[in-house]
Amino acid sequence: YKLTELQKMGYNVLHDLNKQGLLAQFVYKNEWENLEAALRVLLPLDVYFNLTVYDLQGNKINNQTIFYGTTESFQNSENIASITYGLPGYPTPINNTYYQANYDPTILVLQLTRG
Repeated sequence: YKLTELQKMGYNVLHDLNKQGLLAQFVYKNEWENLEAALRVLLPLDVYFNLTVYDLQGNKINNQTIFYGTTESFQNSENIASITYGLPGYPTPINNTYYQANYDPTILVLQLTRG
């Protein structure tokens, strides 16, 4: 894959997860294993990833590694795509009809390389 193809692929995967409502659920409920599993399913087998989630102050939020591949593949790769994706917050149900918006911005940094 070319670098631009990896960038498009990474953005599309995060966007699709967000559109389905899964990305916010995984991030704001700290479901890191589910997020890693979703990325493994949606990305081709030969695409390795490293995902880190930050708050607005730049503090790392995910307390466990969200990673697939080998560290050597990232260290020795000529092309590593980096995708930055923002989440503004998440909805909380108030009752069966209404939701309350919780503003809690997070920044996801997804790195992709070909294995």
